[in-house]
Amino acid sequence: MILLYLGYWSSADILTQSVIIPRLTILSEFSEIETILFCSIERAGDNPIDIEINKVRHIKFSSQPGKNVLAAKFYDFTHLPSFLLKEVEANNVTGILCNSPLAGAIGYLLWRKTSIPFVVECFEPHAAYMLESGVWSRYDPRYVILRFFEWRQKVMARALLTVSTHYTSKLIEDGVDKEKILTMPNGISLERFQFNNERRNQIRRTLGITSEMITGIYVGKFGDIYYHQEAFSLFAAAFRFFSERFFLIILSSHDHNDIEENLIRINIPMDRVFLTRVPNDIVPHYLSAADFAFSTIKPAPCRLYCCPIKDGEYWANGLPVLLENGIGDDSDIIKNEGGGFLLDMKNPDNSFTKIQNLMRTNRPETAIQIQSIAFKHRRLGLIRDVYTKILNLFL
Repeated sequence: MILLYLGYWSSADILTQSVIIPRLTILSEFSEIETILFCSIERAGDNPIDIEINKVRHIKFSSQPGKNVLAAKFYDFTHLPSFLLKEVEANNVTGILCNSPLAGAIGYLLWRKTSIPFVVECFEPHAAYMLESGVWSRYDPRYVILRFFEWRQKVMARALLTVSTHYTSKLIEDGVDKEKILTMPNGISLERFQFNNERRNQIRRTLGITSEMITGIYVGKFGDIYYHQEAFSLFAAAFRFFSERFFLIILSSHDHNDIEENLIRINIPMDRVFLTRVPNDIVPHYLSAADFAFSTIKPAPCRLYCCPIKDGEYWANGLPVLLENGIGDDSDIIKNEGGGFLLDMKNPDNSFTKIQNLMRTNRPETAIQIQSIAFKHRRLGLIRDVYTKILNLFL
C-alpha cells in the first residue's frame, strides 16, 4: 500500500511537528504500508526542514511567494492538485490521507481526477471556527469556498476522523453516514512530555524561581481562535492574585515585540516573566518547571468540536489546566475527571484559589494523577487503533 499524506502547513510549523509527525511515525509502523508520500506546503518566509521517518518520502510544494492571502490560497488550490497528480500517478498511490479540512479540500480535488479514496482526519468545521472568531466574515471568499469543500468532504470522503465526540454526534445528527465517522483525538507522546523533576529544578534555578513561587505557563499563539488582549488581562490577574509569589513562562512563536508591549501596557513585572521560543522537543522541560497551565481558546459554539493539542501536552506533563467551558471534550474531562479547573474569565480568582490549594500537594504527586488523564484520552495508541480500522478502506 502506498499512501499520500497531505498536510496544510510548512514542515517546520508547530502543527506539523506536534500533530503530523507522530501520525506519520505511527503509520510507518504498519506492515501493510510500503511508502508514505508526505506533502507539506512551504510558503514565503518559511524555513523548510526535511522530515526523515522510515518509509516516508517528503515532498515539498512551494506556494507562490509575494501574494496576498486570497491570491496565495487561489494559487494553492489551482496548482497543488496538478503537482500532486504527477506524484500520485508516478507512485501508484492507493489512498490519500488528509490532515484537516483544508488539506481535505485538496484531497477531494485529487479524488475527482483519480477516484483514489481519501480520508480526512482532524475533520472540524474550520470555516465556522474562523467566522465565530471574527477572523473571516460570512461573505469572505475563504469562508464560502471552505464551507463548500467541507460539505463535499462529508459526502465524498471514504471516512471522516473527528477530534471530538461532540462533533461526531453533530455530524450524525446532520445526516452524515455514521459508519464513515470515527473519533480520533489529537494524541501525545506521553514519554516525550512526561514530568521531569531534574529539569524542573534546573530551569527554576536558571530563571530564579524559588521553591515558594507558583509558576504558570502558556504555550501557543495569541489572536484568531485564541484570546489576545484578554489573555494578557488573565496573566495580570494571576500576578495580582499570587502577588510576588507568581512567575510566568510564555513559549510562543507570536511576535515577541507585541507580547512584550502588551505585558508592559498592563504593568506586568517583566522581571518575573520569561518569554522565549524553543523547539517542540524542549517544551516539556519548561512544562516541568511550571505548576499550572493556561489554555486561552476563545469560547464559541463550534469550539465544542476542537481538540487543543496543548491541553494534551499539559496533561502528559501532569499540569493542571485552566480552560473555559465548552472547549471540545477537554472541558467535560476537567469537569468530570479533573486535570485542571474550568475558568471564568470575568472572575479568574476562583480558579486561582483552587490552584493555590492544589499547590499544597507535591508537584510530582499531582503530576502522576493528571498524567492518568492524558493516558486515558490522549495516548498515541488511540490513533494507532483508529488507523488499524481505516487502512482497510484503501485496499
